[in-house]
Amino acid sequence: MAVNTGFLKGPIGILRILTIVIGVVTLGLVADQYAKQAKEEFLLSMIIILFILSLVWTVAFVMELIQASENTKKIDTWGHLIGGLLLLIAAIVWFVSVMEYHNNKVAQDLCRLITGQNCPLPVQRIIAGILSLINGLFYLVIGGLLFKA
Repeated sequence: MAVNTGFLKGPIGILRILTIVIGVVTLGLVADQYAKQAKEEFLLSMIIILFILSLVWTVAFVMELIQASENTKKIDTWGHLIGGLLLLIAAIVWFVSVMEYHNNKVAQDLCRLITGQNCPLPVQRIIAGILSLINGLFYLVIGGLLFKA
């Protein structure tokens, strides 16, 4: 079995590696912090789906289990474009949910009762949203670069 390291060279290859790394970090942040609401499960689902697809696709190409062809290029291009768009939408929905929860009077009253002060913005959740936005943009860039190639 041959190993195709050329698949990971250049801007597209570097972005592929970054999407996987950011996906792992974001998955850890979101899995630890999501509020089990449909709005927030959307982001968690998108991160898991895109992470698994990216990892399997990359490993399959590097291990030459899949051969490059016009059809695989189309699947790769459209997969990245659609996945990136869905991840951006999920990240925006995540931010809306985070702000709704933060601005919720009951949640703030409970926080004041427990801590004696207003709850600060949930930094870990905000970082997860920002990383998701960045990863979504990376997926779109990869799709755009593949489309132009």
